[in-house]
Amino acid sequence: QHVEAFKNSLSSATRTAMIAPIGLLALSLFVAMFLVRNILYALGLVAAGAEKMRNGVYEHVPMSQFPEINKLIVSFNTMAQSIADLITKLKVTQLDAEQANQSKTRFLANMSHEIRTPLNAVLGYAQLLMRDSSLSHKQHRAVSTIENSGMHLLSLINEILDISKIEAGKMECYNSDFDVLDLLAELSDLFILRCREKGLEWKIDICTESNHIPVHGDHGKLKQILINLLSNATKFTEKDSVTLRFIPHSNDNYTFEVIDTGPGIDPQSTSQLFQAFTQAEQGHLKGGT
Repeated sequence: QHVEAFKNSLSSATRTAMIAPIGLLALSLFVAMFLVRNILYALGLVAAGAEKMRNGVYEHVPMSQFPEINKLIVSFNTMAQSIADLITKLKVTQLDAEQANQSKTRFLANMSHEIRTPLNAVLGYAQLLMRDSSLSHKQHRAVSTIENSGMHLLSLINEILDISKIEAGKMECYNSDFDVLDLLAELSDLFILRCREKGLEWKIDICTESNHIPVHGDHGKLKQILINLLSNATKFTEKDSVTLRFIPHSNDNYTFEVIDTGPGIDPQSTSQLFQAFTQAEQGHLKGGT
């Protein structure tokens, strides 16, 4: 009997020893699944908040039961609030920029009227004088220079007042047929007077025997580029001469050279040559652009 009772006790203890680990394992799996489910749910809320934020909706993610996950949620909510505040500021800035742009448009429209009115009067009188046969050839040349300068100023106003070009940050080319030699003659009439006022010798060197060189391109842009170069040459040259040289090549290629006897560009300023709205020290001293 004692032996049989011992065997029964041993068998019961063995079953208990086997069941206990299985129960613990099942309990552990249940707890683990519960924790994973809740953690995944909390992370899902964060992911959903990130998706809403990507679509422009900024909402706070609710706190979870896990302190470590809550640290992540707090950081996410702080970031979302910062982004929302930044977007609000950007919208206010954009609204201010639009209002400033409207003010600019009104200003340019008013400036157009104020400048065009006296300029049209100058051009009108110049055109009337050009028809006056009593004027000498020299006087006709002077009136022609006034008219050409006024027309150039009018074209510059048209460029400035084209809001679409200013806002798009680009310039369009308007090609037409014109004679390069006529353009050079206009420039010569314009800068011979400027050079004479400064005591400089004006030279124009046309390296061709042709009387006409018809081309197709943007007359206004080419003229403006050459005027800018010649204006700088005249402004910074104090003695001797300013020269405009024209060299035709084959295949309708041409070279324009502006040569002056001024001090040249300071080597330390060459890095600023193609930077917008910048001037070297000499430019500030001389004034203008």
